[in-house]
Amino acid sequence: MEKTGIVQESSVYRILSNADNPDREVLEEILLKHLSEENRSDYEAVIKGKKLPSFMSDVVAKKLFDADEHRERLQSLFRDLSGDDTIIVDSSFRNEGFIQAVGSKKTIFDITSHFHDGRLGDAEFQLMAQNFTLERGDIYGSDLLLLQYSVNYGDKKSEVNYKNVKGVLIIYLMKNSPEPFRSHESDRYIHRFKVQRSESGIEYTPLIQKVYVQLDKCLKQFLDGKDGENNAKLQLLLSLLADSSNAKVVSEAHKYQELWDMIVEAKTFVQNKEVQAMLLAEKYAEADFNAVISFERQESEAIGEARGEARGEIKTLVSLVCDGLLDQSVAAKRCNKTEAEFAEMVKNFKK
Repeated sequence: MEKTGIVQESSVYRILSNADNPDREVLEEILLKHLSEENRSDYEAVIKGKKLPSFMSDVVAKKLFDADEHRERLQSLFRDLSGDDTIIVDSSFRNEGFIQAVGSKKTIFDITSHFHDGRLGDAEFQLMAQNFTLERGDIYGSDLLLLQYSVNYGDKKSEVNYKNVKGVLIIYLMKNSPEPFRSHESDRYIHRFKVQRSESGIEYTPLIQKVYVQLDKCLKQFLDGKDGENNAKLQLLLSLLADSSNAKVVSEAHKYQELWDMIVEAKTFVQNKEVQAMLLAEKYAEADFNAVISFERQESEAIGEARGEARGEIKTLVSLVCDGLLDQSVAAKRCNKTEAEFAEMVKNFKK
């Protein structure tokens, strides 16, 4: 996410991490005052141990699913969501793509890992609904695939070719479903893109495999006593990612030791002062993003209203011309149309 607000996420973290008590407490109090009541209350409840942190938080997710510290947990996530039981996670991997040119944007991944068979895996934890999620998946996948088609130090270029390059797997965990997922009519909340098919019927398995998971839809089904994927443990894990503060979800998590271990670890993890600085920084980033979205929505509504007013004015002008109350050339000039264009509008109006 691009930082567009007055106080950037990295700035908030640096301010707090470089301060000593009691200066840090004063700075934290000042920063909290600039947050909304909802964000401030949520943050304070988490650090006081009254509420679990969001498992979709960047810092929390990277702790709970770290490829080196929790290899089996991440491996299970990749296996269950992709439907591929052959996946074995070996280790973590760099979380940045290559810079192709001076003006290129750098891709920053969430949780990347090396698979034992040579593939790369990436788990993306998406908080906000982004209508370009599918396109983003293509770009992230392409960046990872380019890393696969690169020669590591000490290797020979001849050993890397189109035939033996290993593929990549991207998992997108979406807390809030964007289009087209939101309006898609299906009981399924896990969407696996595995095979590409031409109009003529040719099929092949692309090197980039993508899986999109609707966490909000999963949570709703859990609370309604349904499961479109028929996997109770996985549904509970995904529901925990969707809303770690939901009492029913947390209560049911007691049934599985792995899930309960995650809850205990998350609760302990956020008592660390450095982690708390990161969480507060994330709150600022979230508030920043929401402010941008709100501005864009208001701007869009204003444009829509202006266009509506313009259409209404044009309709009135056409009506006046048809009734012989206004000269056509004057009306055309008034709405920035040529006389020919306006004449066509009058013709259509009379039909």
